[in-house]
Amino acid sequence: MYEMSGRNILLGLLTPVNESVWEHLKLLFFPFLLYMLGEYIVYGRKLPCFLFDRTTGLLCGLLCIPLIFYGYTLFTRKPVLAVDMMIFFFGTGLSFYISACRLSENRCIKKGQNKTAVLILVCFTVLFAGLTLVCA
Repeated sequence: MYEMSGRNILLGLLTPVNESVWEHLKLLFFPFLLYMLGEYIVYGRKLPCFLFDRTTGLLCGLLCIPLIFYGYTLFTRKPVLAVDMMIFFFGTGLSFYISACRLSENRCIKKGQNKTAVLILVCFTVLFAGLTLVCA
């Protein structure tokens, strides 16, 4: 989409600008973030740790993608597109699964967990957007 848009930098902030593991992370992060914000507006405010639980799931998915990718390419010495796509789908599913499990427990360990989640989400947003601007 970035290339088809004539390298529109605003679109590049939300979509991949190249084929890298970093861009696959961004491809998970921004749609998940937008979905999470929509959920929060509709019903998440009623759940005490909604943002924290969703953010925890998101971080697990973001962590698993590079771990699995670099793990398998350590042995194959080259990436395989079909495997990369499966890793992305697995990371996305893992994000939703872990956050759903945490939400079903419906408990908070400490006050302020949602504030911590917001800080993490803002930091990741700035990180993804900033590094895209540098690399695009």
